[in-house]
Amino acid sequence: MKLIAGLGNPGLRYAGTRHNCGFLTLDQIAGKLSVDFHKKEHNNLTTAAFWHGEKVLLAKPQSYMNASGVPLYALASYYHIELADILIISDDLDLPPAAMRLKRGGRDGGHNGWKSIIGQFASTEINRIKIGVGKAPFSTADYVLSRFSAGEAPYFAKTFATAAEASLYWLENGIGAAMNQYNGMDLAVPAIEEE
Repeated sequence: MKLIAGLGNPGLRYAGTRHNCGFLTLDQIAGKLSVDFHKKEHNNLTTAAFWHGEKVLLAKPQSYMNASGVPLYALASYYHIELADILIISDDLDLPPAAMRLKRGGRDGGHNGWKSIIGQFASTEINRIKIGVGKAPFSTADYVLSRFSAGEAPYFAKTFATAAEASLYWLENGIGAAMNQYNGMDLAVPAIEEE
């Protein structure tokens, strides 16, 4: 079994915000697999499916972002899922808006969700897809909880769909092949479109 998790904050108040790039991508993956999030396990909303014979568990932690590692570690431990079989999708302030990068391991980069995950799993060697939201033009906390502008939204929609494709590619081919296939794609919002 493999685990694909998306990071975000639960509840309608945070739906569609920049910090919820992981949740938004997971919705795309669930759509491709024709499943929906109907179960709650270890404080995660989950669903499971098969993709080319591989069982995959999709999870949205229902803690707030800065405690994401607690429910994810509990879920991975329960199912005995190895680190190499986990992929986590999150927003990233260091990438341009709507840019996407797959990575094998790395530090938390100041991201509270990743700080919690790395602390709980006691490892930085966790596969990830980072979706850029750009540098905060005002308070970082307020910025990541803001919604996409009308100009940005179509670019992010394309990125979420591409990240979903990349996740399924990872399931079959692993992180190295997925990085070669998807890193370098020009998905970012053109500077002229930024608001």
